[in-house]
Amino acid sequence: MKTLKQLNEFLPVKKLGNGKNSKVWYGFLKGKNCVLKLANNGRHSSQRISSESLALRRVSPFQISPKLILNGEINRKQFIVMEFLQAEPLSKKLKLKKISPEIIKKTYRILKILSDIKVDKGFGYLKSSQEALFSGWGDFLETRYVHQKRILKLVIKEPMFSLFDSYVKEWITFLKSNDVRIGSLMHGDINGENILISNNGKEYLIDWENVMSGDHLADLAIFCNRIGERKFNYFFQKENLFESSRFCFYRIFFLSQDLAYNFKNKQPYGKYLLGLKKCFKNENKHSNSKL
Repeated sequence: MKTLKQLNEFLPVKKLGNGKNSKVWYGFLKGKNCVLKLANNGRHSSQRISSESLALRRVSPFQISPKLILNGEINRKQFIVMEFLQAEPLSKKLKLKKISPEIIKKTYRILKILSDIKVDKGFGYLKSSQEALFSGWGDFLETRYVHQKRILKLVIKEPMFSLFDSYVKEWITFLKSNDVRIGSLMHGDINGENILISNNGKEYLIDWENVMSGDHLADLAIFCNRIGERKFNYFFQKENLFESSRFCFYRIFFLSQDLAYNFKNKQPYGKYLLGLKKCFKNENKHSNSKL
């Protein structure tokens, strides 16, 4: 009751967004600037917001995300109230070509912090998905691939698709049998909109709806795909990530997921298909042992 009373004191000023799982408002709570995120109708959306509140608590000591002020449930909908940050998204700097090595390195350091935060296999998205409870990271990847395979077969022509299909299945089998070593806090949706840069240069991750127990290299691969291989490789040559077959598999896998999503929703998908072909060709050329 106390939580609901506090929420009733929230004064909305401006609607910031209306997403698949939630609506977001900027406003004031007890005189402080803050953001309210309220789940849409349905158990699935509420589970996503509940997972986000858990993630915000786990990363709170590291100050890499907005502070969680309040969370709870109203009318069977989960909500969270977070501090408002005076910041702009990384995507804006990418468009203006004002991105610097330091900005990318800060994001990389944040993702390295996440790799050291260990969580149970059923944490977050792995538990709140509309699908059956996943037994682990490898099981999650397998389910995602099975759902997108029919679409990918339409877009990726033979003989490449058969080679690609065998490659993905081999990796998923390997990851399912080695799931014991994978259990880091994974953001799951690293992109330019979800990375905020404050006026003093500090970086924050927002929108933790896809948080899960996974592999930190997958977050790095998604980040690489979103900002472009050339920028990523230039800034991280010393890390030798492109020498890691696991990292390259995640790049290929999540490019295929973006490809299938855009094709299904009748959005431009050419760059994802080209990126997938390039990554797959390079991986097969340089890797005698995929695992």
